[in-house]
Amino acid sequence: MSVRGKFPFALAPSDVCFVQQFSGGNTCDDTVIGGGVVCSAPDGTSSLCGIQTFRLCDFSLPKIMANVRFFRDVIQDYINEVNK
Repeated sequence: MSVRGKFPFALAPSDVCFVQQFSGGNTCDDTVIGGGVVCSAPDGTSSLCGIQTFRLCDFSLPKIMANVRFFRDVIQDYINEVNK
């Protein structure tokens, strides 16, 4: 599904979109800000790949989340600092 041109704003490089499989779009009733999405890799491993940072209650649009991979270095630096 292409959402290009459907958003009332531009997505940042740090954004990633997800569509809930059975809804066909975004959901508002069961979503908590800060909730995450776990993605599976071809090798069978799983990792956190998206964290919800805001909510668009429009069922025709996907969920927009922060792309964890984009912030990986910042997150790792923080973990390293906390573990000193």
